[in-house]
Amino acid sequence: MEIKVTLAKAHQAQSEDAEIKRELCSVEAELNKVDLPFQKDTINFVFIKGMYLDSEKRMLTACLFVNKMDKPISELHGVLRLHFKKGANRENDN
Repeated sequence: MEIKVTLAKAHQAQSEDAEIKRELCSVEAELNKVDLPFQKDTINFVFIKGMYLDSEKRMLTACLFVNKMDKPISELHGVLRLHFKKGANRENDN
């Protein structure tokens, strides 16, 4: 089933921005290239990318929710905590 990426109502005004439109189309195209195992009647969190800012000790992330509930989501509540080990760099692991 093809995935259609849309913005939450609180962010829909951003969809007029050309760069945001390109990013949404790019994410949608990439998601539709792969067959991710989303189950019916679930809401799935997908981490798209992250950029760690070492000087600020924080990460900017791009994530999305994939709704397989066959109905709109009115609201979501939750807490996401990520912890990364200092010096953990997959490129340097042997």
